[in-house]
Amino acid sequence: GDTTQGESGTVAINTGAGVQGSGGDISMTVGTGNMGDGGDIIGVAGETTDAGAVGGRVSITGGAGTSTDAADGGDGGDVVVTAGKAFGGNAVTDIGGDVLVSAGEATSAVGGAVKVMSGFSVSTSSGNVEVATAAAGAVGVSGDVLIDTGASTSGDTGMMAVSTGVATQGNSGGAYMTTGDSFYGLTGNVELTTGAATSGDAGDIKLTVGRGDTNNGGDVITTAGSTMAAGMVGGNVVLTAGAGMSTDAADGGDGGDVVVTAGHSFGGNDVAD
Repeated sequence: GDTTQGESGTVAINTGAGVQGSGGDISMTVGTGNMGDGGDIIGVAGETTDAGAVGGRVSITGGAGTSTDAADGGDGGDVVVTAGKAFGGNAVTDIGGDVLVSAGEATSAVGGAVKVMSGFSVSTSSGNVEVATAAAGAVGVSGDVLIDTGASTSGDTGMMAVSTGVATQGNSGGAYMTTGDSFYGLTGNVELTTGAATSGDAGDIKLTVGRGDTNNGGDVITTAGSTMAAGMVGGNVVLTAGAGMSTDAADGGDGGDVVVTAGHSFGGNDVAD
């Protein structure tokens, strides 16, 4: 019920504990309709008008596997969020439901973050974070994976950073970008492109290998593709500096240089260094 000065009442839904069996389920199901859209299930946490306070949280947690049995103590329960299946026969309009995850908007400060993190393990490896699209059906293509930062009208747009964790005693993880194999067509390209600049300098593409403090520095290896086919040619390695595109007669600008420089040796041995 409502209250004028204290906290309002709590609604608690609990099933009983099972001593020799499983605990009971809690099921919420909307009935089927034969006209119009299906009914919604809406869960909204409470808002607050108090200064400095925080709106209510929506928390969904799978059940813990609390057995400590060394042979098989059991697993923690999953949290499964699945959009609705579309059974219609129209290949264009009958689309499966989306899963939308959006953080809260803010009027004055920054908007909320969307954080996806795998589980921690006290004894062994942490869990994986996997993002994948489903395989294509009988016809069509598999879905895209799109990662994009938001646009900005007056400030900088957001940065996109892909990095592996720091290793204190072992090797740090690799970062791989690989296109899929193709059995009857072309394999996909790997393209790194910086954006065009209207009034400033265009962005750089930098490949830098980390320093080795007690061993050799890493290599930068660029290898074009080989071919097994008779009469065909292996891939080229092409390095081309940027053109000076201006046709201004006074000073149209120069084309960029291609600079190849071997590493400097700072050692003091006249023979070995």
